[in-house]
Amino acid sequence: MSDERPVPPKNPILSLLASSAGVSGLLVVIGFFIHQGIRSIIGVSARGTTDLTSYLIDVAYFVEDTLGSAADHAKEILVLIVIAAIVCAAFWLVRKRIGVPEFARNRNVLVAAVMLAVLAKLLYIDWPVIVISDFFRKPATESRYADDHASGALGQIREVMWLNLLRAHDADKNVHRQGRGALEDAYALYVFLTALIFAACLVLFRMRSDDVAASALVCVAIMQVLLLAYAYGKFERSTFYPCIELTLREPASPRTQKAFLMSEDPRSVTIFSGVDDRFHRVSWSEVSQITLIGEEDVFAAHIYTVPPGLAVEEQKRLSDRNARLRATGQSLPRCLD
Repeated sequence: MSDERPVPPKNPILSLLASSAGVSGLLVVIGFFIHQGIRSIIGVSARGTTDLTSYLIDVAYFVEDTLGSAADHAKEILVLIVIAAIVCAAFWLVRKRIGVPEFARNRNVLVAAVMLAVLAKLLYIDWPVIVISDFFRKPATESRYADDHASGALGQIREVMWLNLLRAHDADKNVHRQGRGALEDAYALYVFLTALIFAACLVLFRMRSDDVAASALVCVAIMQVLLLAYAYGKFERSTFYPCIELTLREPASPRTQKAFLMSEDPRSVTIFSGVDDRFHRVSWSEVSQITLIGEEDVFAAHIYTVPPGLAVEEQKRLSDRNARLRATGQSLPRCLD
């Protein structure tokens, strides 16, 4: 009789992901999360038709920009990796001397520790990213989040993220570089933490195991990638959209106006107008001509627009601010002219 041990069953979730349908489905879901990040921060459907092609294109940009962010912060990431490696090596060398309890070597205990780390990341890092949304539904001021959120560590994290988001779209080039750099640094740290949890899941995962722990590790690893994609869509994806001159058919008034072309479908186009700081959906039957002017930052347009509904004093303050910026050579979006 043969004394060979039976081969353990493969993990069903991993088997599904390893198939061509699983890989394709995962890429589409990643693209969907990127798109939802964009929609959440803007508040409307800001992309084109949400077909599979657009999702895959977003995934391609996601991979390119994430690798670029990691390359730009290679020194910092390398230092963190070296520190982690030294700590792990030291623990490995002295594990017998310090008498590591048997339960601490148990795989299920280590899996539980990973889950606690995931929970801490979800609470202190992922949640602040999720709650910052609807950039266009309230005034883009530095005091916006002062009264909207509770104080404490989470409130401070959200406020810092909001201020950096505003500065990243500031007309002043120095302020813009500071805000953009802070967001880039935060995203690089986000990538590192995601990779760290992903690596921990791989270390604890058993290829031929269909137990609950293995399935949970696969789900956690996928969730980390999806949360990273969501954060990318919200803070890293380009906010530059076509600035157009839109000519409407009579009797529209005014017939010609400048606006941002946000998205389009077979029946209508969605635009953002700096005149009233609002989004509009215009039927193709009303459009006479669209002339492309260039690409502009729609976030900056929202920050520097002067809506007609404001009080006279506030309108004057914002108009004077824009005039000072133009006088000092700072460029504002052409769709505001």
